[in-house]
Amino acid sequence: MIQDFRKERKLVPSDVIVKLKIEPDLILVLDCSEGEMTRRLLNRNQGRVDDNIDTIKKRLKVYSECTPPVIDYYNAKGKVRKIDGEKSINDVSREVKGVFTKLDKGQEQSKT
Repeated sequence: MIQDFRKERKLVPSDVIVKLKIEPDLILVLDCSEGEMTRRLLNRNQGRVDDNIDTIKKRLKVYSECTPPVIDYYNAKGKVRKIDGEKSINDVSREVKGVFTKLDKGQEQSKT
């Protein structure tokens, strides 16, 4: 079922994820304004036909409608990690890597 959503390039609804009882170790949130997200998407030059202002606005609308309840749910469980997505791409990448490095170390320690 999830593969169907991916093929159609759609977000997997949170109720589907909850029904599947998938419990992530963490939820990574890149906290970034819509203006900055739009600017970066328009400037990424990947040749995607859907990288246009109308499609981006639709994507951001869906994101803003569907994502907050998921973030709130996992935040209440202490699983949300936020990174300032307004920083430079290199700084954001470094912080993302740090979150996953810390997660990997925590998982390794729990195995011993």
